[in-house]
This record gives sequence, C-alpha cells and structure tokens, in this order.
Amino acid sequence: MRDLIGAIATTLFGLSLFIVGGRLVVYDYLLTTGGETASAEIIEVGSVHRSSGGYVDYVKYRFTDPEGRVRYGQSSGYSGQVGETILIHYSPRLPGVHRVSSEGGGLGYRWRWAFVAIGVLFLFGGGRWLLMIRAGRS
Repeated sequence: MRDLIGAIATTLFGLSLFIVGGRLVVYDYLLTTGGETASAEIIEVGSVHRSSGGYVDYVKYRFTDPEGRVRYGQSSGYSGQVGETILIHYSPRLPGVHRVSSEGGGLGYRWRWAFVAIGVLFLFGGGRWLLMIRAGRS
C-alpha cells in the first residue's frame, strides 16, 4: 500500500510541475509571438501578507479587447492608484491570456522549461512505478 501511495504521489507531483511549466511556456509563446499592447485601468489595489513574511502589493485591472469584451486581470508586485492606466500585453489569438507589460521575468518564467523537464521525469517515473505495482513487481 505504501508503494502505491508513493507512486501516485510521484505521478501527481510530476503532472503538477508539467502543467505549471507548460502553462508558462504556452503563455510566454502567445505573448511574445504576436502579442499586442493595450491600456488597462486599475480597478483595485492592495497588499497581501506573504507566507515567507512581509507584504506584496497587487493591482487588479480591466481592459477591453478588440472584440469589445471586457477582460479582467491581477498582477502582484505592482502598486498604483485606482483609475490609473497601465500597459498590459495580451494575445490577439486568445485575449484571455494577458499580463502587465513588465511581467515575464519572474522565477516561474525563467525556470519554465526546467519545470516541464522535471515534471516529465517525475510523471514517467511515477507512471512506470504504477505499472510495476500493477504487474506485481514492486
């Protein structure tokens, strides 16, 4: 039973890393290959307590895409005042994919390919472990 739990946990951990890294890869691709810049209005500002201590500022914003739909977003590490205009970057192919223009250099984006690679290793390792358990060779 302990082997089964370990195999499932390993597989889920790998799947999680793969999804997080893959999302960042896709978002970065969509925003850097044909992304558009638009103005957005800050609709809420605040700060939240970090689990590691201290506070981090955030802004919530809205913008209208070329099809006339109002889109909403949030970004941490930024401050401003309600009503101010900020620049955002969005994908014309999928306008729901957007970020503040100066975002994209954070830890997640720098390590996105490592997340994908490590996720694949854990995913396949956990999957193989599950197959071995199923075959009765744990």
